[in-house]
Amino acid sequence: MICIECRTVCWNPSGLPSYQRALARHLPEIAPDHAFRLLTDGRDPHIVPSLPNVREIALAGDPRSVLAPALLARQLDASRVTLLHATAGFYPPGLGARVITTVHDVLWITDPEWLRPRGLGGRIRALACRRYVSEALQRSERVIVPSEATWRAIHEQVPSVASRLRLIPHGVGREFCASDDAAEVRGAVRRILGSDVRYVLEVGRAAAYRNQGGLIRAFAKAFASCQERLFSNKPRTRTCGPVPWTSFTIGASSSIWNRLV
Repeated sequence: MICIECRTVCWNPSGLPSYQRALARHLPEIAPDHAFRLLTDGRDPHIVPSLPNVREIALAGDPRSVLAPALLARQLDASRVTLLHATAGFYPPGLGARVITTVHDVLWITDPEWLRPRGLGGRIRALACRRYVSEALQRSERVIVPSEATWRAIHEQVPSVASRLRLIPHGVGREFCASDDAAEVRGAVRRILGSDVRYVLEVGRAAAYRNQGGLIRAFAKAFASCQERLFSNKPRTRTCGPVPWTSFTIGASSSIWNRLV
C-alpha cells in the first residue's frame, strides 16, 4: 500500500498543494496494480480520483505543526504501508515504511528565521522543524528536489544524502505554455498592458522566505542598461494585507528600492 501525504492541499492552486494534487491524480492511474491511500484533512472532496485502487484516509491536525509526527503516529496504521511520500517530511519516529520525500527547500535548516513566528513558541518550532527536516532527509530512500538551488543546498548542508538525491524539475501544464505564434503573444501583451513594452511578471505573496528582494536585485542587474517594467502581483496575506498590482521602472543609474512602489 502506497500512501501520499495530501493534507496541505487547499483551494489555492499553487505551490505544494498543486504538486500534491497532481501526484494524487496521476500516480494511481500510472500504477493501477498498486493500492493507494491519500492522507487528507477531509476538506477537499475533489482530491480523490474516481479509481478503484484509491481510498482516502482523513486525518486531523496540521501536518506542518510541531505535533504533526505524533498525530500521524496515533492516527495512521502503518503496518500495511510499504511506501509513504510526503513534502513536509514530518515523520513519526517509529514509522516502519520506506519514505520518499520531495523537498522544495531546506529553509528550516539554512534560514529558520524566515519561517518561524516570533517569541518562545517560534524558537521551539524552529528547533523542532529543523530536527524533523534533517531526520526526514536522513531516513528517505530517495529525496526528490525540483530545483538546482535546493540540490546545492542539500549537498552543502547534508552531504550524506547526496547519493539519494534526484533532481526532477516540475512539469508545466499546457494552460501555462506560451504560444509559438509571436503575433498572438504580442497581441495578448498589448491587450493586458496597453502597449508592446517588454515585461517581467512575478506572481506570489509577500513573504520573507520567497526572497522577493533577491528577485528584484536580479532584475535590476539584468536590465541595468535599458528601461523595463516589472509588474508584481502579491495577493492578500495575513501579515501584509492586500498588495495591489504595482509597476516600476528599473533604471541603470537609480536605486531599485527607491523605484519600488
